[in-house]
Order: sequence, then C-alpha cells, then structure tokens
Amino acid sequence: MINNYIESVINNHEKEFGLYFSRTTRIEIERYVNKATYAFQLIYTSGSGPGNLVNEIKFLDHNLCVHEDILGSSGRDKMWSYDGGQRYQWSEMETLVFDPSVIRNIKLESIL
Repeated sequence: MINNYIESVINNHEKEFGLYFSRTTRIEIERYVNKATYAFQLIYTSGSGPGNLVNEIKFLDHNLCVHEDILGSSGRDKMWSYDGGQRYQWSEMETLVFDPSVIRNIKLESIL
C-alpha cells in the first residue's frame, strides 16, 4: 500500500537524522505524495526534546532533484541539488524524496 511506503520513508528519515515529523506534517506529505509531489525540502527547528521538529515543508520538482557524494569535513556527504545539478547546497537531512517507480509498482500490484 502506498501509505505504508510513505510512512516507511518518513520513519527512516526521522530515525536517520533525528528529525520529528508531527502527525499533521505526515498527513500533509502523504496527501501531496498521493497527488504526485515526490520531493520536499524540510525546514526544521531545534527542539528542546529529542530531535529537531519539521515545522514546514516546501514542494520540489523531483525531476530536478539530484544528489552527489561530496567530500566534506566529516567525510563523504550526500548533497542535493534542486535545480538539476547546477548547485549542490542542500543536505540529505533537509531533503525528503520518494521514489516514483516504487509508487508506480505499488499501484500496478494493487491492480493485478
């Protein structure tokens, strides 16, 4: 089911980067992924509790979102470009991308 895939991607991102997605944010992301928006920039604030709270999402054109491993001060970091590879300046933590082919396959399996 597509909603399970969406929840899984959000949960993995949350665990990997110490982010917290409120239920409202999760519902909003799910609604937009179901409308074929597959990439988001996450705006977050440092919380007083465990992790950072995602308090805003910006919609991105997933066709223009590409990543590259960049050698940084902490080793290799995956950096994202939101403009088709012209500028790699957004971190993996602040970028949430869903794989359209996985969603397409889930839809096809449900038809068969």
